[in-house]
Amino acid sequence: MNTIRNLDQKLVEWDALIKSGEGKLVKSEIAKMVVSNVPNRLIVKFADICRRSESYDKGLFLLQGHLFRKGQFDYSQNNKLISSYCELLLKVNASQYAYKLINNKTLTVDENIAYLRAVLGMVMWDIEGARKNFESYLNFDIQDAYKKTIQLLNYASALAFLGEYEKCHYYLDEVIKVSTTNSWKLLIGNALESKGYVDMEQNELNRASESLEQADIFLEESNPRYKLFVSMWKALIELKKSPTSENAYNNLERIRNSALEIGSWNSVRKIDMYASIFTKDIYKLQYVYAGSPYSQFQYKINSLFGKNVLEDNNYLLKYGNKPRYVLNIKNGTLTFHDNLLIEFTKTMKALLSSLLKDFYRQPLIPQIFCEMYPDEYFNPNSSPRRVYVATQRLRKAFEKNNVPLDIEIKGSKIRLIPKISWEYFSIVLPLTYE
Repeated sequence: MNTIRNLDQKLVEWDALIKSGEGKLVKSEIAKMVVSNVPNRLIVKFADICRRSESYDKGLFLLQGHLFRKGQFDYSQNNKLISSYCELLLKVNASQYAYKLINNKTLTVDENIAYLRAVLGMVMWDIEGARKNFESYLNFDIQDAYKKTIQLLNYASALAFLGEYEKCHYYLDEVIKVSTTNSWKLLIGNALESKGYVDMEQNELNRASESLEQADIFLEESNPRYKLFVSMWKALIELKKSPTSENAYNNLERIRNSALEIGSWNSVRKIDMYASIFTKDIYKLQYVYAGSPYSQFQYKINSLFGKNVLEDNNYLLKYGNKPRYVLNIKNGTLTFHDNLLIEFTKTMKALLSSLLKDFYRQPLIPQIFCEMYPDEYFNPNSSPRRVYVATQRLRKAFEKNNVPLDIEIKGSKIRLIPKISWEYFSIVLPLTYE
């Protein structure tokens, strides 16, 4: 289907197919299309179908043709186009760039802009910013009651993170009330799970356990990920009650492994944070702090711990007692027994920083590109190649200097791997990144 015919009808058919679980079929049909032929009046609807069918590159290519003028983003375009573009960027993990675009001061804030600013604030760990934008969003006359209730739940989560527990409980109760009236079991379960987490932070452990038991009932037939969240808080409560209990620790470790298996990286981050606080493991807590380069998350750690976890501006990550190689991300150097082997170029340093700065994620190519080139826009047709070129140059630098490190690329995931044990390396990391 190289030309666009009867696209209005096709969009209706695709919408029905996606709702019935046939998104792959829609994706295969869109792959055959020349999207530049999509008429202006259907661009937003078509981009939405691209997002929902995982045809992200097609949607981005279509919207970029309308949103960029001479390589510059055109903020004068209508908000629906800009919102659709940012939603697609979010899907390909180009969140940093989407966050920058959607927060441009020239945009007129409407319901969609406020919503995306809030969602991207949560993704980027700008929880205070997310809180303000959720408030802005909820002030609009939102006709979709289900969507509004979801965002009320997310707003309550932001309040919980910021320690505004009383206000958080109020809105969680409101979510439960509205969801009960409409028989939205998933949202009731999600709200009860959040109440359990908030009660745990307030040390109301029995009340927390009661909420989580109820959440389990409402989430019985939901996505296993939601059940994992409930199990995580239950296990953390048991560890908080008995911080020296081997059974409690082993149970939490089992849940942590489950979170790793499904790629729920922030669940692993939270498990490590709370477990190290409950067991007073300062070294593990410092690891969590240094490996979570988000100022508001680091502030949260200090608040829960009661004092600054790290005083220095750098963090030395060691895997053993016999490091020979020192990879200094801040200075952009690699030494062997104090002898300089490599002084990385600006691009290599940016790549290494992206690969190593967050211990709780395996970055994808769009994320890496946005962090390497923060002032440029992500183009699905050309940007990945620039990351691949940088990767090859870094790999050649390792080979030329006989450094036992390599770059592994699997699909859109890239990671730094050692050819020998990590115990021969130490890594110097800054605690904040520009």
